[in-house]
Amino acid sequence: MIRILALMAVGFGLMPLTALAQAPDDGFGAPAFQSFLGSEFADRLRREALQRSIGLHEPGCVEPIDFAVTDTWPVAPVAIGEGDIAPTEGMWRERLAVSVCEEPVIENLVHTFTADGQRTFLLVRGRTEASLPTQLALINDARDVASGDDNGLGCDIIRFTDTHVVTRYGDGRWLERWNADACGEDVDLDILFVPTLDAEPTYSISAAR
Repeated sequence: MIRILALMAVGFGLMPLTALAQAPDDGFGAPAFQSFLGSEFADRLRREALQRSIGLHEPGCVEPIDFAVTDTWPVAPVAIGEGDIAPTEGMWRERLAVSVCEEPVIENLVHTFTADGQRTFLLVRGRTEASLPTQLALINDARDVASGDDNGLGCDIIRFTDTHVVTRYGDGRWLERWNADACGEDVDLDILFVPTLDAEPTYSISAAR
């Protein structure tokens, strides 16, 4: 059986690692791009991604999706011509406040536009402050720790349902709680992020007690 969370990283393996680093605001504030972010086309991309998430997390939910974009972050420079309906290249993250069958959730998306086409990827739900490269690096480790928990034993489909910061330390470290669903059982992980001299922090993952 395919592990569902592996789908999050599909497609990123085709991109150089440098493309995943936070990039300057090149083209991000351009009026044409800001107009695109508020367009029906952009909303359609968001709704299609949210439908995939609901299919994973709430397959029985058939009500219309209500959402609002709460945060947007550039990842790679955006190129869009004045009057164009969509970028020709670019990569950015979005955080959405979503109502799913009257339950509030926080969804995180990554949009990419390249010469080969457009893709929108789902990241873990919640308010994690881990960057895109860090999330992609740790997701398989987090899944493995969750599957090794007593509640996760024998489950090969791990879905992370929420993430949030638990503690901030004075030396720049921070602790997050990642909640997972393991074949109907709850598994909670604590992930400690430690800043480094490089752009990305290191991390350690343990079952929450």
